[in-house]
Amino acid sequence: MRQFRSISTNALLRAISGFLLGLVTFSAHAGGIQIDLKTLRFDGIESKRAFEPRVAIELYAHGRHFAYSGKPFQYAVFVLYRLEKNGGRTRVGRFVAPVPKEHFEVKPRFALPDSQARYELHCHEVPFFAFAPLASAQFGGFLNAQEEAQVDQFYKDPMNYVGTAKLAEFSTGKAPRPPAITIYPVERAQALAAIDAGKPPTFKWQLGPESSPAARNVQFSYRLEPVEGWSPYSGARQVAYTNLPPGMYTFELRGRYTLDGREETTEVLTVSFTVRKLIFEVAKSDAFKPAPARIDLSFRESLAKQRSRALLVGIQTYDDSAHFKPLPFVRNDLTVLAAVLQRKGFEITVLTSDSTLAESLKAGSAGKPAAIVKVKPTTKANIEEELSALRKTSGPNDRVIVYFSGHGASDGPRAYLAGTDCISSDKARTCISLEQLKSEWIDPMMSIRNVQHLLVILDACQSGLGVMSKSADDVGVATLDRYPSAHMMTAGLVEQDAVADASAQMSVFTKFLVEGLGKEADYTKDGAITLSELSVFVHDKVSKYVAEKFQLIQTPAIGKVKGNGEMVFLAD
Repeated sequence: MRQFRSISTNALLRAISGFLLGLVTFSAHAGGIQIDLKTLRFDGIESKRAFEPRVAIELYAHGRHFAYSGKPFQYAVFVLYRLEKNGGRTRVGRFVAPVPKEHFEVKPRFALPDSQARYELHCHEVPFFAFAPLASAQFGGFLNAQEEAQVDQFYKDPMNYVGTAKLAEFSTGKAPRPPAITIYPVERAQALAAIDAGKPPTFKWQLGPESSPAARNVQFSYRLEPVEGWSPYSGARQVAYTNLPPGMYTFELRGRYTLDGREETTEVLTVSFTVRKLIFEVAKSDAFKPAPARIDLSFRESLAKQRSRALLVGIQTYDDSAHFKPLPFVRNDLTVLAAVLQRKGFEITVLTSDSTLAESLKAGSAGKPAAIVKVKPTTKANIEEELSALRKTSGPNDRVIVYFSGHGASDGPRAYLAGTDCISSDKARTCISLEQLKSEWIDPMMSIRNVQHLLVILDACQSGLGVMSKSADDVGVATLDRYPSAHMMTAGLVEQDAVADASAQMSVFTKFLVEGLGKEADYTKDGAITLSELSVFVHDKVSKYVAEKFQLIQTPAIGKVKGNGEMVFLAD
């Protein structure tokens, strides 16, 4: 049976109405609040009433308010009391939740400060009204001193009934060393609203006011499951995600600090969400500011000690010619990319069926090792064999690039890379799925072989979902390097052709990829090119070139698969 409490006798009709609605009714002169106790949850659990001290708790409930104030901001005000052994109670603090609409849901966060204690949670029976928003309402936690004074003054007004109604009782167990800091998300609702609108979310966080001032060296680390590992600890208090494919994600955040000479860590704060359509946004080139100095000799030497390897796969002709047209410019794509990667110190292996390409690539360049060219049919089996060989011979500290130039294909939600023997009517058996590429090759490369950096480059139409045919005519710095990473760069988004330029006789995507790797993507002018700089350069140049010359849309994209670092290249 739902609980019901009537507080104000001069609002009997409202109370009866609330009872009929199955709600707890709080009413008064300036308005009232109705909270449905059946919806009341703590940390998502209806019956949970025992908690660890100083650990953030999320209250969730549905409700309704009726208010008649001219002030634009309205809040439900919650009061936490500690129950004393003598039978009395002491107010610990207040926290608030915005109630902008008549029917609302609240998700405020708070914490119980002491171990082995009992508490009561109450709610003011009249909403609090203000001309300006309360800062604490954005991130949770108890009101600060200024806000407390403001709320106290409000409830001293005879028109604003000061009474409260009990919602729940809590207890805390014994905590040998409770966390000295509490982390609350800031503007979480805005981040989730951005996701629902298909826009990049920014997750922000802040220390709660109950955090101990004795905590020193406070830093934070975050990750987005299942696509990245924990970030390095830093003082950053926000992170934005600009490329999120559809799927289910959990943003996780933790803190660490020093207290009494000991390093401590907090609980992990989590925010789960679902992306229903691709979220994609590219930074602008002017976001990169000139570096204060060029990279030093020690970084160059460190980069030179890493083994750098690249497997380039080019497919020009297909057995299923009715669905996959020949791609005559793949030869040139392989040639120019091999040359620029050789200048960067990469050991090159090329898989191609073009015997004429072998001689030009085997020549190599001055002071650089010649490419290993394997001339054999570019079938699914042969491609998988080369990927397997690369995986078996890779190890810690390696930098690895895999480049694929050819056709893509799709079958409903699954995307594929098409080898020479790919049959359009039997893609699952004859093509290489991106899902397979990730699970059977990328994941083992990172988790078993422990390579430092991995970059998969797909110059194939629709390397993502909804793959379409590739057009072949003219109409149609040290920190980043330190942390492991795996990324995938694609020539375009869903339902876009990867355009090949007949006048340049090569793929537009590879043309600007090579230019960027040379030196053009060094926006910061520090002598190094990060993957972030390269992706912005390629996106900007390709999208503009294809739009102006072919009146088409092509949007190169990059996505993180694992880790928090980036591959870094030395500029020519």
